[in-house]
Amino acid sequence: MIAVSEDGEKYINSIIIPKNQPIPSQQTRPYQFRVRKREENKLEVFMTQGELLDPMSCVYLGNYVFTDIPLVSSRLAIIDITYSYNHNGVVEVSAVERSTQKPLTLTIEPVPPDVPDDRFTKSPQEAIVREHLNIYMAFDLSGSMSGRPLFEAIEAAKSFVTECDLTTTSIGIIEFSDNSLITVRGSQNVREINRGLQNLCIGRTGGGNSAHPFDKIFHSLQDAKDLRYGIILTDGVWYNQNKAIQAAKRCHEMDIEIIAIGFGQADEDFLKQISSRDDLSFFTDLNNLTETFSTIAQELTESGGKFNSNSTQKPHSKEKTNTEEKQKSKGWLKLW
Repeated sequence: MIAVSEDGEKYINSIIIPKNQPIPSQQTRPYQFRVRKREENKLEVFMTQGELLDPMSCVYLGNYVFTDIPLVSSRLAIIDITYSYNHNGVVEVSAVERSTQKPLTLTIEPVPPDVPDDRFTKSPQEAIVREHLNIYMAFDLSGSMSGRPLFEAIEAAKSFVTECDLTTTSIGIIEFSDNSLITVRGSQNVREINRGLQNLCIGRTGGGNSAHPFDKIFHSLQDAKDLRYGIILTDGVWYNQNKAIQAAKRCHEMDIEIIAIGFGQADEDFLKQISSRDDLSFFTDLNNLTETFSTIAQELTESGGKFNSNSTQKPHSKEKTNTEEKQKSKGWLKLW
């Protein structure tokens, strides 16, 4: 079958069942497959005959298309592909997503006319379409943010913008305290974004902390295509945390990822509850706020919006061990 080489630079013919095997015979191999939210995740398995690595030197016997691939937390599913020679010498293909053990739905289709000449002579990188990244940054502007906290927050947010690729990223700004207000709607104009950041001020939405930004984030991003993130910065305890948690969960259910950043008197447990995942909550201090924002922006940009804190150590936090991530380093190939 055709897979992407470990370095991601070329397509190769991946051998599952070597020739001259007795029948019946069965072999299973694991492959990585990137799953995307709100898309039809379709896996094409091109059955080949031949033992050379070059995809141009193979005979193509069929196109086995697998669908209903479940979303996994890491967004990189491990698919176990099984080839089985039955007693009649016919090859059957099946696939299971490893973490859920869910069998995938199979449809057998004709080999497309662009296979192999047009499709597999190019680099796999040419086939990658970068998803658009939609981000809203929401700032707690209660009275406690006056002075240095607000200054550092603005500088940190500007560093975040600098690290983002605005050709494929839109950034909006929300401020909240007793009320919430969208001050910049999703924009790819760096001047507009930075002007909105520089204009953040205490008092425009009140001096308390009875409001939350999640309704504004939800309504701003619910119809946005591709990847959607809300990034929250706060320095204290909110008046109605339960209401905020419920509103944040509504965002989670719509596949709007929430990243929470806290410092000062912020409640670390609350940060974890409003975040989409525990590893999307960050607790830092004013001296390291810019580093935290930059780290998040770099990870979002370099990963194409697939934030994975296991690949980027949190500033001033212990690196977490993830068994699945360790398994990914065992030289497994990526599926085409």
